[in-house]
Amino acid sequence: METTQIQQLAVYTRDYSPIEGLQRAHSLHYLLEKDRDQLQVRVVCTGAEEDRAAVCRLRGISIEYAGGLLKFLYENAVPVEQAAEVLQDLCGDLAEQES
Repeated sequence: METTQIQQLAVYTRDYSPIEGLQRAHSLHYLLEKDRDQLQVRVVCTGAEEDRAAVCRLRGISIEYAGGLLKFLYENAVPVEQAAEVLQDLCGDLAEQES
């Protein structure tokens, strides 16, 4: 059985405070990872009603450019549900959402 080693290249975390009647405390984690020889962006929401995640594999994109994409997602607080669509808008078919 082959085990996969995922290497984290960059991580940004955005924490949200609880605001009564508006939002629960939660965190968004933006990760740039290398799985074998392929880069992927993972956006994870923890601490909300249920944890959610989106993974988007990047093809033919340099680590530097992928790092810029990750920072863009973080600085614009892109939620899990929209992360793959935003990456596909920016990169076209070089970004593929993992099911």
